[in-house]
Amino acid sequence: MKRVIFLVLSVAIICSIIGCGATEPLPEPTPGITDFPEPTETPEPTATPVPLTVSGLLQAFRDAGLPIINETAYAADTDQNGLLGRPGEYTEKVNFDDRRFFGEWDDPDDPSISIEYFANSSDMNSRKEYVQSVMDTVNLPGLKYYMYDTDVFLLRVPYDVSPEVAEEYERVFAVYMSRGKVPVLYTPAPATPAPIILSLDSLGEYIDVSPTALKPRYSSVDLKVTVKNKTDKAIKYIYLTFSVFNAVDDEVYCEIYAIKANEMKIVGPLEPNKKGTYRSNGHWFNSEISYCRLIGCRIEYMDGTSDVFQ
Repeated sequence: MKRVIFLVLSVAIICSIIGCGATEPLPEPTPGITDFPEPTETPEPTATPVPLTVSGLLQAFRDAGLPIINETAYAADTDQNGLLGRPGEYTEKVNFDDRRFFGEWDDPDDPSISIEYFANSSDMNSRKEYVQSVMDTVNLPGLKYYMYDTDVFLLRVPYDVSPEVAEEYERVFAVYMSRGKVPVLYTPAPATPAPIILSLDSLGEYIDVSPTALKPRYSSVDLKVTVKNKTDKAIKYIYLTFSVFNAVDDEVYCEIYAIKANEMKIVGPLEPNKKGTYRSNGHWFNSEISYCRLIGCRIEYMDGTSDVFQ
């Protein structure tokens, strides 16, 4: 009996120590310790628009392949109109030409296509209305323009340019102002290879030249030249530069044009191993001239290459 009582007490003591498998409830979590905030989305950064500038518009014309030349940026003291920077007038002005419509007698210092930039659209509109009133009043071709504008830009293209080319400028202007992709209207032609500079003594390896100075009336010295192509390429042009001398071997001037050397242009095609005779009139006017001497030559071939002899 005592042994049973002892066993029961022992079991009771052990159960009290280890809890006999009973579990106590876990404490409630402390607010703010185990709670996590809901994730928030980071807004996408807003792209800053690329500013529209006069230089950017010029670059757009170049990127489109338009052959612009004679670019001239004006300052307040060089603006021919005397308006740049004045109240209510344009704040920036650049002029340029289109190579396709730039003639021999045009002035590279006075280009005809104009970009004007204004502080606000009101100033731009006032300027456009003034130019239009001049066009309506003065009926001169040199004062007629195609005009394209947007907000603070005014592009003026003279009537000297064909309507088709003016439309090209209008198209690129509109695309640039809308910040679109500028179309490529023309692909630049590959660069012409630089001419090879050779000694005049080696000219005989390329062509045979037999010049003859002729003295017709009025002391005018003409040239008659026979040329043979000794190369394996067809010749497009030959430019021969001559000087003239008197009977005692002194170089003399043309008494009318006050020049010593003069150039004769021969137009081909002159095929390999072929010979041609060419004549040029009125190269010099001087009764003392006795003979001529070749002092330079440039040969341009049909394949676009060239050689220079000097």
